[in-house]
Amino acid sequence: MRSRNIRNITIISDLILFNAAFAIAYVVRYVWQWFLPVEEQFFEPYGRYLSQQIAFNALMIFTF
Repeated sequence: MRSRNIRNITIISDLILFNAAFAIAYVVRYVWQWFLPVEEQFFEPYGRYLSQQIAFNALMIFTF
Protein backbone atom coordinates (compact mmCIF):
# COMPACT_ATOMS: atom_id res chain seq x y z
CA MET A 1 0.00 0.00 0.00
CA ARG A 2 2.81 2.41 0.87
CA SER A 3 4.61 1.88 -2.45
CA ARG A 4 1.37 2.58 -4.31
CA ASN A 5 0.98 5.91 -2.50
CA ILE A 6 4.57 6.86 -3.26
CA ARG A 7 4.05 5.99 -6.92
CA ASN A 8 0.90 8.11 -7.13
CA ILE A 9 2.58 11.05 -5.42
CA THR A 10 5.52 10.76 -7.81
CA ILE A 11 3.27 10.75 -10.88
CA ILE A 12 1.24 13.73 -9.63
CA SER A 13 4.34 15.73 -8.74
CA ASP A 14 5.88 14.95 -12.15
CA LEU A 15 2.73 16.18 -13.91
CA ILE A 16 2.76 19.37 -11.87
CA LEU A 17 6.40 19.97 -12.75
CA PHE A 18 5.80 19.24 -16.46
CA ASN A 19 2.98 21.77 -16.54
CA ALA A 20 5.02 24.33 -14.62
CA ALA A 21 7.91 23.93 -17.06
CA PHE A 22 5.52 24.34 -19.99
CA ALA A 23 4.04 27.52 -18.50
CA ILE A 24 7.46 28.96 -17.64
CA ALA A 25 8.71 28.30 -21.17
CA TYR A 26 5.69 30.14 -22.58
CA VAL A 27 6.23 33.12 -20.27
CA VAL A 28 9.93 33.32 -21.10
CA ARG A 29 9.24 33.17 -24.83
CA TYR A 30 6.11 35.26 -25.30
CA VAL A 31 5.80 37.52 -22.26
CA TRP A 32 9.38 38.33 -21.26
CA GLN A 33 10.81 37.73 -24.77
CA TRP A 34 14.29 37.06 -23.40
CA PHE A 35 16.06 35.72 -26.46
CA LEU A 36 14.33 37.19 -29.49
CA PRO A 37 11.41 39.61 -29.69
CA VAL A 38 8.18 38.06 -30.92
CA GLU A 39 6.47 40.03 -33.65
CA GLU A 40 2.75 40.58 -33.27
CA GLN A 41 1.92 38.33 -36.21
CA PHE A 42 3.70 35.37 -34.58
CA PHE A 43 2.31 35.81 -31.07
CA GLU A 44 0.23 32.83 -29.93
CA PRO A 45 -2.05 32.87 -26.89
CA TYR A 46 -1.42 30.24 -24.23
CA GLY A 47 -4.71 28.52 -25.02
CA ARG A 48 -3.40 27.46 -28.42
CA TYR A 49 -0.88 25.19 -26.69
CA LEU A 50 -3.26 23.54 -24.23
CA SER A 51 -4.07 20.62 -26.54
CA GLN A 52 -0.36 19.85 -26.88
CA GLN A 53 0.09 20.17 -23.14
CA ILE A 54 -2.80 17.80 -22.45
CA ALA A 55 -1.48 15.30 -25.00
CA PHE A 56 1.97 15.44 -23.41
CA ASN A 57 0.46 14.86 -19.96
CA ALA A 58 -1.46 11.85 -21.24
CA LEU A 59 1.68 10.47 -22.87
CA MET A 60 3.61 10.88 -19.64
CA ILE A 61 0.90 9.12 -17.60
CA PHE A 62 0.94 6.14 -19.96
CA THR A 63 4.73 6.12 -19.98
CA PHE A 64 4.89 5.97 -16.19
